[in-house]
Amino acid sequence: MKAQVEYPNLLSRIVLADSVDAQFPFPLRPRPKLETWFLRWYERHRLRVDTRHIAIDRPIFLVGLPRTGTTMLQDILCSHPQVAYLTNLMPSYPDCFCAAHVLCKRFHINFKADRFLGDSVEIELNSANEGLNILKGFEDDFYSLKYRELRVSDFAPELVEEWREGIKRVLWCFGGASPRFFNKNPEFTVHIRFLKELFPDAKIIYLVRDPRTCANSMVKLCNLIRTQEAKLRDKFGKGSGPAGAFVPYPRLPKLAEYVALYGAADIRTTANLWNDSVSFVDACASDCSFLTVRYEDILAEPRSEIAKILDFCELPEADASVERFWEKVRRIGTLRHSNRYGDFGLIEEICRANMERHGYLDSGESPDRAAARA
Repeated sequence: MKAQVEYPNLLSRIVLADSVDAQFPFPLRPRPKLETWFLRWYERHRLRVDTRHIAIDRPIFLVGLPRTGTTMLQDILCSHPQVAYLTNLMPSYPDCFCAAHVLCKRFHINFKADRFLGDSVEIELNSANEGLNILKGFEDDFYSLKYRELRVSDFAPELVEEWREGIKRVLWCFGGASPRFFNKNPEFTVHIRFLKELFPDAKIIYLVRDPRTCANSMVKLCNLIRTQEAKLRDKFGKGSGPAGAFVPYPRLPKLAEYVALYGAADIRTTANLWNDSVSFVDACASDCSFLTVRYEDILAEPRSEIAKILDFCELPEADASVERFWEKVRRIGTLRHSNRYGDFGLIEEICRANMERHGYLDSGESPDRAAARA
């Protein structure tokens, strides 16, 4: 069934005809050469983007496994008036996204639709995106399952400066003076130390969720990603990406081993990844400062948990007039889909110690109730 899409005008409908169908974690196709040539020319000769007086002040990073509620929290924080972020538009134009951003705003080019995952997440062209591909050289092969322990010294100083410049250009798109840069990316879960080395004043939020629902939802995510990828290959041909299927999990040290043993869409793989990721992040706590938040606590006490997160990020409480922010908060836990999950006993066997440490075996809530809510 084709996704229902809302366009604000006819120009948006014409320009964005394939945008909803082409949704994927990263762009599979390069944009037309003439289009990118024009945007580069426009950015250089008309916009004259100047970032010399823009500072990257206390950037905010949200990490956590997929399906832990990171998109929900991202949408809330990116509705804050002092937050700047990569939009769904920007990754398609890594060299000229300022021009694309300005022109889309000027001509009111946008769309509104459900995300292809069918998970009650509504997206727009200007809503937040992970956008890892603007950090050139950080991830050369999205299909590799290899773990890399990163250090800033692993990269040429010129490349690191190019990353900083890319973030400054994002800030420029949001006015440049006061916005705080925000990025949500599950892949950064294994790079908390690297983020702190790159940005010592970074505010890092780690979101964790009950593995009984998280591991099940990750299997569902993997299958949905495979379906979408196959659809895009059929539509766009061989040039859409490598032959192998994309695995939408952070590159934890044992990921390749689990995929080889069980397969990517197997509850044993995702339960072990949850367990490994919690142990990995807990080990970072000894030398990195970050805030750990439970997804279930946000559902139970949304206003107090959001206030705690804003305080940690050193962001002021959003004024009552910021309707978009408070509407996102009010919609926490509102779903238009349902899930039927299982294998709780197996997941508990694999994850027991970390579940106890994070309060998931004595919370008083049955896994069946948690699964129904998720």
